[in-house]
Amino acid sequence: MQIQNKLFLTLLTTSILAVAILVGLMQWSVGRGMVDYINQREANKIQPMISDIAKQYGQTESWRWLQSKPRVLRKLMFENLLLRRDDKHCDHDDEDCRDMKSSHRPKEFMPPYSRRPDLAILDANGHTVVAINARSKHRSKIAIEWQGNVVGWVSIPDREKISEGFELLFIEQQQKAFWLMALVVIVLAGIIAFPLARHFVRPIKQLTQGTNQLIQGKYELQLSIDRNDELGILARDFNELAQTLDKNEGARRRWVADISHELRTPLAILSGEVEAMLDGVRPLSKDGIQSMQEEVSQLSQLVNDLYALTQADIGGLSYRKQDIDLAELLRSKLKSFEPLFNQYHQIIQCNNTDTPINIWADSTRLNQLLDNLFTNANRYTDDGGKIHISIEQNKSSTNLIIEDSDPGVTDEALTHLFDHLYRTEQSRNRNSGGSGLGLAICKRIVEGHGGTITASHSTLGGVAIQIQFPVGK
Repeated sequence: MQIQNKLFLTLLTTSILAVAILVGLMQWSVGRGMVDYINQREANKIQPMISDIAKQYGQTESWRWLQSKPRVLRKLMFENLLLRRDDKHCDHDDEDCRDMKSSHRPKEFMPPYSRRPDLAILDANGHTVVAINARSKHRSKIAIEWQGNVVGWVSIPDREKISEGFELLFIEQQQKAFWLMALVVIVLAGIIAFPLARHFVRPIKQLTQGTNQLIQGKYELQLSIDRNDELGILARDFNELAQTLDKNEGARRRWVADISHELRTPLAILSGEVEAMLDGVRPLSKDGIQSMQEEVSQLSQLVNDLYALTQADIGGLSYRKQDIDLAELLRSKLKSFEPLFNQYHQIIQCNNTDTPINIWADSTRLNQLLDNLFTNANRYTDDGGKIHISIEQNKSSTNLIIEDSDPGVTDEALTHLFDHLYRTEQSRNRNSGGSGLGLAICKRIVEGHGGTITASHSTLGGVAIQIQFPVGK
């Protein structure tokens, strides 16, 4: 079953249950209210009789005049329009009953106790003074007061349900009206639920179609869902995912193209030299073999760099960290690079390398990091240029800065220096530079230590590489 149909049925079922419960509560409320109304009406109708009883009690201040005399109570009930003149429970030979029968009452009058009276008079302590058919279990007591004091009680039955009369007819009519209104509400709920379910499902269908297009590699897709709810947030996340996949796909294609280009160049040179020797155009000599060996070495270095970068991207680089004196490691690495810097008459300046600066790091990866950074500085600094190295440590981090002199790079190039196979134009090219993987590998190593690496313009005119390592384990 489609989610739209499920949602429609869910909304409709919920509406039906809510309406059914509401109708049931309304029916109960009307029935209970009608019963309470009738009981209250019965209590109000006997108030005149209660007043008469109180006056009679006040004349004697006792219940002897009424005690065990149901005929007197019937007479009071008749006088207060609570009994008909043809009450079958009245004794025909009784003088009071004859008075009741001779009294002129409208024949059409129907008092509350027209069938069988149920009444009891209690004294102040709750003892029965006189009763007429007082058998009902559920009863109410109405106080009989004289001069502000409760001198007795009138006990009448509480009606628990309505089984006849115009009240029952009224309740039945109300029930029919309630169910008719319920049917109308359910029909309206169904009419509203269907477009509402379609409204909720529409963005889900768009997301489903968009996902299918992503599966087919159509990453340029953008969903136009203008909502502020969770589905709108999901649609925006979907669009960001599509953009990210599109960028990653473009980067992957550029990555494959760049690798192909980088591998093709040394292979083409090597293949050309081999063919020249085989054709006799170039004699087989030590210089020729050395030239081919240089191309093989360059190709091997490129493959090793690619492998290292790939391992870093997939988290395959292992780190065995320990306390390392970064200042001592810098001094040792500079000493090994001193001949290379001297060859190009480059001036090296160092600050704060005499004081031990300990960090939690992998010595092998730090050596690889410094090799790439110093090689990069040497290649991209003019002959006779300057390379400035400084290191400092505070409470939160250890900072290493390597700056070089001309040539510099543009602002746009700074944002791409750590990209795979990226090389700037002019002097930073293939002839004097490397494969463009060194800084990318440096970034992976620094991130593997929980640090950050950035590039900016150097005060010396070239590029400044800033590395920040966290303090502690």
